[in-house]
Amino acid sequence: MDRAVAALSAERDEAVARVARLTELAEELAAESARLDEAVARLAPPDYAPLGERALRILELAEEEAGALLGAAREEAQAFRDEADA
Repeated sequence: MDRAVAALSAERDEAVARVARLTELAEELAAESARLDEAVARLAPPDYAPLGERALRILELAEEEAGALLGAAREEAQAFRDEADA
């Protein structure tokens, strides 16, 4: 019985340490994301006009597809969060 309790206690300690490491990593990544968002916000918008009408249309379609994929990913992420909270 003592070995089982000791093993469970060790597993708990490892899990707590892992949570601490992951929390620190998440905070670092969030800070980096914020820095990158600020850097992107300072950039001038790109000018694609020299590419021509056809290239502009292709770019527009790609941006629409990216928006749809991003929306679907956000919905799926929210579903995972909701499931985890349940």
